[in-house]
Amino acid sequence: MAQHPIFEIGAHTRDHPVLTACADDELDAQLVGGREDIERICGRPPLSFAYPEGFYDHRVIERVKTAGFRRAFAVRVASTTARDPFTIPRVGVYGGGLGSLAAKAHGWLRG
Repeated sequence: MAQHPIFEIGAHTRDHPVLTACADDELDAQLVGGREDIERICGRPPLSFAYPEGFYDHRVIERVKTAGFRRAFAVRVASTTARDPFTIPRVGVYGGGLGSLAAKAHGWLRG
């Protein structure tokens, strides 16, 4: 699946920390390390990133860009009118099975 042109395996981090609580060196190690892990496994670098637990701030966004990502997804997105490729809303999948996911994807459920 990782080699198919329609799919992309995105990155997260190595240890799933709250990135806003990380010092700069730990933040960089989490981002770059996670990116390198996915590239090694899949044979191509990930371009997308998902913020663990949905927590991010301006500093985290800048570090995600510097790590080489082109876009990032978050469950918690501040309402803005601008479309920022580093704060793309995503649907959280935390249980409830495929029916719950389908309802969220159709906009019938929030969260």
